[in-house]
Amino acid sequence: MNIKIHILSMVLITGLNSTLKGQDDNPNYNTVEDISKSTFISIPPASAFLLIDVAPNKVFQAGNTRSVKIDWTLRSYKSTPNLAIELQPIWLLYYNNGHIKDYRRASSFYRMLSTLSVSVGTVNWGPQRTVAYAAKLNLYSGNDPLLDSELESTFTDYDEIKFNYKSRIKELKNIIHLSHNINEIKSSKVKISTYLDSLSSLSQDQAAFNDEVKANYYRENWNTSAIDLGFGKIKNYDIQTDSVFKLNDGIGMWLTGSKDLGSKFQATGMVKFTRFGPLNSHVMLGANFRYGNPRFNFYTEIVHDLWNNPPKPGEIASREIRQLEKTTFCYGGELKLNNIIQLNFGVRTNLDQHLKLASILPTANVMCLMPL
Repeated sequence: MNIKIHILSMVLITGLNSTLKGQDDNPNYNTVEDISKSTFISIPPASAFLLIDVAPNKVFQAGNTRSVKIDWTLRSYKSTPNLAIELQPIWLLYYNNGHIKDYRRASSFYRMLSTLSVSVGTVNWGPQRTVAYAAKLNLYSGNDPLLDSELESTFTDYDEIKFNYKSRIKELKNIIHLSHNINEIKSSKVKISTYLDSLSSLSQDQAAFNDEVKANYYRENWNTSAIDLGFGKIKNYDIQTDSVFKLNDGIGMWLTGSKDLGSKFQATGMVKFTRFGPLNSHVMLGANFRYGNPRFNFYTEIVHDLWNNPPKPGEIASREIRQLEKTTFCYGGELKLNNIIQLNFGVRTNLDQHLKLASILPTANVMCLMPL
């Protein structure tokens, strides 16, 4: 619990510092590599949270983030905060610190492998603790900023001007080195200082211009079409006593597809299957519709869950032949506070198999990106 509180404090402090510095808190994106790597089209919650169903929405957007990410979810005001961490190991090891040309030279298969993300998450359900390990692969993405020539076409003019300044500075340094005329040396040093100031000012202008290019790219591609395939493992433990007692294990798999419907709309469909032994299984079908922009979007979704022989609380496995159905309507939104912190919130309205109101559950999720 102390560890969770400490991590949560770090997340909130990071978000506060970023907000105080500015809405975007961006470095100077003066190369196509910097601006492309920092462009995250969609930021879905950690896959481990999808597997154990603790995020505000049940249907996740398809897409990937080239970053280490920490998720913190609170399902109700009385429950323990739930944490997950997610990263993309192949991207971090082979492409993150390399040149963008290395990524572009790679085959489509290896570029797809670089989207592989792994995550681990945990949640407490009263006397029971669930731990999930998940992996997700982006099979298709309608837009990849690292391959988009639009993001590099804007650099040519600035590069030419910078080249002229640097060439002139090099000439003046040669004059200083070779000349014996004091006045000529002083004049050359003044000119060098002027050119250096101009270069600095030009870099700032380019950074501001690149931020605008990036913002336009977000507006046009925030709801891009994508397909994800995920799988993972679930472990349930009894934590009522000092000793941890494992109740059961489960495996899960899901397929998610998102489709852009114009500049402000997106539709997502998902199917998920989990199994806890030969008799206990769960199938989920859902659809999600979003309206908004890169900074904020509102979503509504409908999901149907079907359990075969779900285990009762505290039991290792269910041997009773029974079925349980549930329909859920979710509505909420996602708000990017800046390029690092995103807030997800939603309300679930659960209906039983007779379509009668069973429960209403508000949930909030904070995601912290840590680009490396």
